[in-house]
Amino acid sequence: MFLFAGGIILFLNSYQKRILSNQLKMQEMEVKHQQELFYGNLESMENERKRISRDLHDEVGAALSTTRLIVCQIQEKDTDDAQTLTEECKKMIDKTMDNIRRISNDMLPHGLEEFGLEYAIEELCDKVMMASDIDIDFDSEDYHGVNKKAELVIYRIVQELLNNSLKHARATEINIGIQKPDEEEDYLITYQDNGIGFEYPVPRKKAGLGIMNIENRVKMIFGSMKLFTQPQQGFRIEIKVPVSILLQNEN
Repeated sequence: MFLFAGGIILFLNSYQKRILSNQLKMQEMEVKHQQELFYGNLESMENERKRISRDLHDEVGAALSTTRLIVCQIQEKDTDDAQTLTEECKKMIDKTMDNIRRISNDMLPHGLEEFGLEYAIEELCDKVMMASDIDIDFDSEDYHGVNKKAELVIYRIVQELLNNSLKHARATEINIGIQKPDEEEDYLITYQDNGIGFEYPVPRKKAGLGIMNIENRVKMIFGSMKLFTQPQQGFRIEIKVPVSILLQNEN
């Protein structure tokens, strides 16, 4: 009888272990599936961005360059009034070409692929400071990421945050940091401005599109975020990204 009862107990223990093992395998498969979906969607979006960026640069840019040459030829042959008109046309074309270069670079941050995340964010901050009265301090410690797709998501998050500060916050100072605290398994990304802030938390229906975009991007890289803000108290966000994601080989 005791042997029979012992056999049943052993069988139940073995069965429970098998169930637990299968559950763990299912969870691992689900995580892997989510990662594959993330990288697949991200790659599709960025490929489309690259295509549009190339089209803007190659086709529209080339057409404007040709138009500018034609205007220059007209200017050499015509009257004073025509010269004034063509000079204005050249200025408009030059401005359009500058805008195309800016849009092309915004859609495809060339510095990210060539020099890495830190360089790309520094370049982005420099552009914002040149175009505004905002002072930005960017500090990065012990960052050694290799996953360009995950880095691209982080770049887009910082880009969205800067855009929000420019449009809504009336900020004069912004601090951005990327650091890996000791004995932590997450990189900590911090962003803070001294702007006007806003009520938080807010109902999901009233949440701004920018914050929702940031939340979705953080989820895409299996991160977590905490947001701190109130009216007239500035804005701060802390984002944690697993080291394993940033060190993961894309291939």
